[in-house]
Amino acid sequence: MLTKIPQGYSVLLVFYTIHQLVFPWNCRGPLWTAIKSTFQTPFVSPTFFTIYIGDVMTSMVKVFQDIAWTACFILSGDFLSDQDDAGKNWKNWQHQFWYSKVLIPLICLFPLMIRFLQCIRRYRDTKKRIPNLANAFKYSLSQTVTLFGTFHPLYMYHERHVKSTNLNEIDLFQIFWFGLFVLSSLYSFFWDVYMDWGLGRQKHAFLGPRLMFPNIYYYYVVIFADLFLRMSWLTTLLPPNSGAKFALPTYLHAVTMILELFRRMLWGFFRLENEHRHNTAGFRRVDFVPLHFSTGHNHKYKSSEEKPGTGVLVEISIVVIAVVGVCISSIISAQKLSKDDSV
Repeated sequence: MLTKIPQGYSVLLVFYTIHQLVFPWNCRGPLWTAIKSTFQTPFVSPTFFTIYIGDVMTSMVKVFQDIAWTACFILSGDFLSDQDDAGKNWKNWQHQFWYSKVLIPLICLFPLMIRFLQCIRRYRDTKKRIPNLANAFKYSLSQTVTLFGTFHPLYMYHERHVKSTNLNEIDLFQIFWFGLFVLSSLYSFFWDVYMDWGLGRQKHAFLGPRLMFPNIYYYYVVIFADLFLRMSWLTTLLPPNSGAKFALPTYLHAVTMILELFRRMLWGFFRLENEHRHNTAGFRRVDFVPLHFSTGHNHKYKSSEEKPGTGVLVEISIVVIAVVGVCISSIISAQKLSKDDSV
């Protein structure tokens, strides 16, 4: 029986989870349909619902990594062997090039790339640089930071062969990338509060107009919690065994993943409130305002949508090429520094 093998209970839990994700199909089917619509970016115009799903996916990077690890663990047959068996290195695939340098980086980048492309498509459809290009910059910054964190901890000052306190001998490049890491987190925090939630307005006591929740202290607490939880999530992106003195122990990563999902849940409440208050999808141009999670109506203004001009397409091409170029250069420089450090 399956429970007789060393990792049998873990495998049973995996099968149970898969079953719950698929059945009953009449309940789970809409979930997979929504995910499919999200993956169609940028070939179709994103809706509020698909953008919402893309944002949630960006908080599940570590979850997706664990799913990939579990799939490889089962498909490789390593779950049949005893972990204490010294004659078999049953985690060898974890150090293979295809896993550590291809699969894991793709998992890290995929949700961020989905949101980046959604922002670019929104710019194409609306021709509004703000907030679409500014939002795209946020995700491109996160992509660059994630790549460096995945391939090599450049943001970290390691102990060198030459011990010195001379500033000129300190790797300023790594300090720069650590600063960029913090900048990305603060930029995302500002976007959460000011753009996604419509808060942070000075004339409204750093909140917003027409608040829907009865107690204004809810908003202050959530703003503070968002800043704290984003900073805690920052530490989980440090590579394993990086040597960072501020890195969290491995056994705490599960806690930080739960906290990030909790933060995203809070984000969802106030994001949806702001959408209902301001209706950024543009439906104020018609008499009927549909619910944001049920926008399957065909409106006349959609059929007469103007095509993007040449200038918009040129700007989109420049932005995409620049982001891809930075990502590629990040990988190359990170790999080069890794080789130099190993010498």
